Amino acid sequence: SGKIISNLFEGTIERATFSEDWKDMMYDETLGMPSLDFEHILKRLDRIPDRFWQVFAPKGFDVKTSANMTYLQSVDYFGSLREKIMNDSTAYRQIIKAFQNSLELAMKRIAWNSRTAVPMYYPKDNRLCLLIPLCLVDEDMEDVALVVKRTPAGKYDGATIITLDMAYADSRVVQCPTSDWLVSSKIEGSGETLI
Repeated sequence: SGKIISNLFEGTIERATFSEDWKDMMYDETLGMPSLDFEHILKRLDRIPDRFWQVFAPKGFDVKTSANMTYLQSVDYFGSLREKIMNDSTAYRQIIKAFQNSLELAMKRIAWNSRTAVPMYYPKDNRLCLLIPLCLVDEDMEDVALVVKRTPAGKYDGATIITLDMAYADSRVVQCPTSDWLVSSKIEGSGETLI
């Protein structure tokens, strides 16, 4: 509790500051749409819900429920899926198109409501990033969050994707999320996993 903490430290504990510039807390639409790092996304297939793979899995791939898999089963399963995708150019293009379409929709949402892009703190780089919802299968249901960071060149880079559970936990480090998509009632899981 606050009383215990105040007894352990001298003076007043200052509120955490995550950025010197308030503009880091909002997506700057004048910089355009972020790039997507598909090679990195293909390394994070386990963060994409099973319902996506039921629609976009390569032909002949047996889609299973991944939630009940052990770690080793999951590594084998998603390794096999990654290999199938890399060897099936049609599936690869369809997956890329699904991500691009979802990102275009997300950018429209950001234009309508700037709170759609939610700030999160990334301690490894000691910087703020933004979380953007991607609706990959159904435009009314978010599937993953795209982690977007501003590059030194003044563009946005879609660095990785994370689950909604991870996004909720990561965003709460900075502030209580006030977006319409990142609410605990919509998210499966415990919110305990940080990237």
